[in-house]
Amino acid sequence: MFSNSGILGLGRATPPAERVSTVMTSWGYIIRNRDHDVSRAALIERICLLAGAALVIPGAWHWAFNSAGSNLSRMDQHILLAVSVIIAGLLFLWISNRGLREELHIDRANKQVRVMSVNRLGQTKMKSRYDFDAIESVFAKKSDEGEIELCRRLAGLEEIFANCANTPLAPKLAQRGFHVVGDTPTLGEWKQVKRG
Repeated sequence: MFSNSGILGLGRATPPAERVSTVMTSWGYIIRNRDHDVSRAALIERICLLAGAALVIPGAWHWAFNSAGSNLSRMDQHILLAVSVIIAGLLFLWISNRGLREELHIDRANKQVRVMSVNRLGQTKMKSRYDFDAIESVFAKKSDEGEIELCRRLAGLEEIFANCANTPLAPKLAQRGFHVVGDTPTLGEWKQVKRG
């Protein structure tokens, strides 16, 4: 069954099972998204890189080659303008290096789940980390768009943290035996999805 939000290219939609890839490593698994959001994130990062360079270089040029014969108040305005342009450029460069994609690392060796951000160069940075003991239950729920989200509930917390929002995981989750709950899980549904 195809999802309505599939990749529309050449008149066909990508099946949900092909939009998520699972990579087995020596320490566990990496779950990542393979659809058009990956190329879109890389494009946004490249545009931010170009915009950052386009702001930092003229700002530095303006700072370094300021007119020496101008009065003091005008010189302060030049410096303030150069600093603001450089700061804006550095923010764009930070966004381009930070990474806009997310991966989920399930580390069986260290018994933890890590949410990582990945940039266009493949460099990863950890956003959050949870030990297996802190995860009380893992479940799948339907989003407002009708797709499936993999979620987890931490011990002692009422909040539900979504791992893979807007990622259609239904076929893979059904193969693994996950119970898909409605919009808000009831107490009985929490007991059904509690890890063993």
